[in-house]
Amino acid sequence: MTPRATVSLLNLFLMALGLPLLLSSCSDENVDVPEAPVVEAPTPVVEAAPSEPEPAPVEVEKAGPVPMSSQLQAFISSLTEEQQALANPLSGQAEAIKVGEEEYQSLCAQCHGKAGNAENAPAAKALGVTPPDFSSEHERARMTDGARFAAMKNGIPGTAMQAFGAAMSDKQIWQLLAYVETLAPVAPSAAPPVAPED
Repeated sequence: MTPRATVSLLNLFLMALGLPLLLSSCSDENVDVPEAPVVEAPTPVVEAAPSEPEPAPVEVEKAGPVPMSSQLQAFISSLTEEQQALANPLSGQAEAIKVGEEEYQSLCAQCHGKAGNAENAPAAKALGVTPPDFSSEHERARMTDGARFAAMKNGIPGTAMQAFGAAMSDKQIWQLLAYVETLAPVAPSAAPPVAPED
């Protein structure tokens, strides 16, 4: 064996014996391992632009009546004077109103809303349309009884308003319309002021 090989073997032997000895002399108590410092990332400073004072809450008024669609205008103008002049023969009759309400809730509320104002009307939302607001006095005045009857019976071409004439009798349509009349408030007639008694 060469002297060089002997030294290598001796080193290897010492390392094999010395390493376990060296490791056995170490204990956790004696080892003072410094904790790694906690380094926090710097928080970026973002300067906000000068803000304007928050505006005071504004009361939102209910939008005015929806403009009459060209389809509805065309439909109304296509009616004869006789059709326009028809009056609801069941207007104000309690039994007709009761039956009409049942029909309305079954057939009309999906588009026109339970209260007639299209609020929470799933079909109107799905179609993205705003049907007439039956709870509006202004809306009520835009069409005659005869025009509403014709719209209900024949539908309004070019709109989502379908025809119900094949599924409902004239009486049923009038009953339904008697109920619709109750949805809009009727303005009290302008009575002359009463003079106070002396």
